[in-house]
Amino acid sequence: MTERPHHDPLVDVLGGNLPLEHDALRQSIWRQTTSVLRRRRLIRRAGVLCLLAGCYAAGLLTMSALKPAQQGVQVVVYHTVEREVPSVSPSPAPVESAVALEWRAFDSTERRAELYERAGDLYLAQLNDVASAARCYRQSLDATPTNELVVSPDDSWLLTSIKEARLKERNHAQNGG
Repeated sequence: MTERPHHDPLVDVLGGNLPLEHDALRQSIWRQTTSVLRRRRLIRRAGVLCLLAGCYAAGLLTMSALKPAQQGVQVVVYHTVEREVPSVSPSPAPVESAVALEWRAFDSTERRAELYERAGDLYLAQLNDVASAARCYRQSLDATPTNELVVSPDDSWLLTSIKEARLKERNHAQNGG
């Protein structure tokens, strides 16, 4: 028995042995596909170019909106009218700064404790400088006799806590701590 070779039609198609009408079909499909791909690529590029042009136009509009309008030179003429000027009362004396007050307390021989305390209050209230206020308060308490060391309601929180600490130290030292 003789075997006949099995004929597969795909071998002819894949092997490139296409009849002439298939070759014309392949050419037609190739042309249609390439024209569609070219058109899509052109549309995509045109879209990107339109987007870039829109961004550029938006930037120009923004810059023109932010640019101040140019105005011509205006001449303004003021007419003076003579009026009676009311007398000005002298202004109150300027408030001393905390540093100046501290230096005045340093140079002072009397009211030293009061000046240091006022300087500490200024440091704390106006400058929020706790370290300088504590320094002035300590100087004030050093200049105050120990028997006059009393916490008053007018004292700041920092001065109150320093006075209380000093009172505790003194009590602790007296009781043989």
